[in-house]
Amino acid sequence: AAGESEDSDSELDDDGGYDSDVQREKAIDYKAKTYANPIREMRGTKPHLQEREPTADPRRKVSRKKVAPPKVQRAGGALNRSGIKTLVLDFVHGYRGFDTRNNVHYLPGSSESTLVYHAAAVGVVYDITAATQSFYVEHTDDILCLAVNRSPKHKGVVATGQLGSDAPIHVWNGATKETLSIIKGHHSDGVCAVGFSANGKFLVSVGIDKNHTVVVSKWAEGMKVASTPGHVGRIFVAEFRPESDSQFVTCGVKHVKFWTLAGSQLIGKRGVVPAQESRGSDPVQMQTMLSVAFGAGDMAFTGAMSGDVYVWSGCNLARTVSRAHTGPVFSMFTSPKDGLIVTGAKETMSSRDGGAVKLWDQEMKKCKAFSLGRDVRADAVRSVSRDGKGKIVIGTRNGSVLCLAEKGGTLQTLVCG
Repeated sequence: AAGESEDSDSELDDDGGYDSDVQREKAIDYKAKTYANPIREMRGTKPHLQEREPTADPRRKVSRKKVAPPKVQRAGGALNRSGIKTLVLDFVHGYRGFDTRNNVHYLPGSSESTLVYHAAAVGVVYDITAATQSFYVEHTDDILCLAVNRSPKHKGVVATGQLGSDAPIHVWNGATKETLSIIKGHHSDGVCAVGFSANGKFLVSVGIDKNHTVVVSKWAEGMKVASTPGHVGRIFVAEFRPESDSQFVTCGVKHVKFWTLAGSQLIGKRGVVPAQESRGSDPVQMQTMLSVAFGAGDMAFTGAMSGDVYVWSGCNLARTVSRAHTGPVFSMFTSPKDGLIVTGAKETMSSRDGGAVKLWDQEMKKCKAFSLGRDVRADAVRSVSRDGKGKIVIGTRNGSVLCLAEKGGTLQTLVCG
């Protein structure tokens, strides 16, 4: 019957077909990938900053053998006994794209040539013009998700969530790398999605625990506002509506939910697919949803595993854009300036208007398709973001970061995976 339904294991059988990347991501056991001992403790003095007692040189051993020449010498020829005290991170090649999405962004508040993304336990800020990187290194395990704050009052603020038995979310300044807040105690196993509200004060986060707990926090105060179980299956995305501080959407395995923050309560409504809705000769059913974007009013769009885009009015399905892509729509981005929507997908076959990246208007009418070449099409696009000045930054499954010019469609490789 049409209408909302309770979460159940039977709903996890997918109508969108099979995709190896989606199946692999759904089956990942993150507990097994968590460090038994964190990379470093979050408190105390970093090892290279700790004071050490000076040690005297050991006495030379007496031997009749010919003394071998020293292997490490100073410029003047004397032996350097100090050793290597500190290794300095200079450049990170690639980013985490194989099990993430929407995690390569232009950094608001900086020049339009600055990106932010993550690899392993490192937040990377990349200056495209200078081809230099700076790093946020306060996480203690691998980072799984990233969001940027687009509020004018919080420009350059970044949130990153990580793996861990008590997985923290770090909120930090992308320009200075200063930690602004660490939110802990709400998610076990790890944090798979984060997103800021319109005013920049609220942060929604989703855990990879068995309940896939959804939490809304006031990040500056480190205070939980509300929390509730999210869904029986994995949740891949959580995003506030661009103009709202109380409404957001989550989507994942066989579901879409539309949430409202009401005081200290979270009220969720399942997406409703009318029984009479059809796609050609086949009835439309709920699929695994991998991405979300927003239109005017109460319109929302979700990218499905089959390559379709579902168009929602409130929590009701209004229509579908059939075969928007030929494979899973892993990423969608709502441009804050003009409202245009970018989609990024895994193109599984060639089509007349094919392209792993496409640009749409607020009615989900296609404006432009970009063919990225055979290698990228076969690899799959996992992240898209747009600077509003004619450039789209792309992250791929194999960890490469690319820059696409909307005019002319030229493609530049920024970071190789």
